[in-house]
Amino acid sequence: PDIYQKKQGLNSRQRRTILIEEMSNLDSIGHTCSSCIGNCCTFTSNSMRITPLEAIEILHFLETENRLNSSLIKKLENNISEFRLENELALGIKKNYTCPFYLGSCQGCSISRGSKPYGCLAFNANSPNVTKGTNCFSNQLILENREQLFPEEKEINLFIIKKLDLHWDKASIPVALLEIIKKANLVRL
Repeated sequence: PDIYQKKQGLNSRQRRTILIEEMSNLDSIGHTCSSCIGNCCTFTSNSMRITPLEAIEILHFLETENRLNSSLIKKLENNISEFRLENELALGIKKNYTCPFYLGSCQGCSISRGSKPYGCLAFNANSPNVTKGTNCFSNQLILENREQLFPEEKEINLFIIKKLDLHWDKASIPVALLEIIKKANLVRL
């Protein structure tokens, strides 16, 4: 998306390096998600919310994969409807939903680690052989450390909010993506 190109000074993957390295370290000691059914991505456990910058980066990834199209819009609309997320922003509530990029049991996510939301990257197994989404945690300390390394993100999020006339600083993945797609006119409907 054009708005992404204007603020490309921050490399998406570079800002996720600390999170990706921690994931790899946990993988190396057997604390891996590779055999897990992925409850953290489903309505049973997921209420992930993202910033405008994270949404733009997901959209940029989808664009490079030729997945930013009317099919994606339909998928996001269906996801919002299924999990009743349409009033999330107006009511200011955080709801559970299955991520539209969840591929199903043990298949993971269709978004690359270099574009995945920070919260998703920081949520990992806390022991070996996790298969049912139990004994997992969100490493808040590493998220805070990452945020301190990139204080300019606040300015970029404010720029995106102003540029697109958004009325939120965080929203669920499908709501954030769909609103930015529509406001930035990224896909011809």
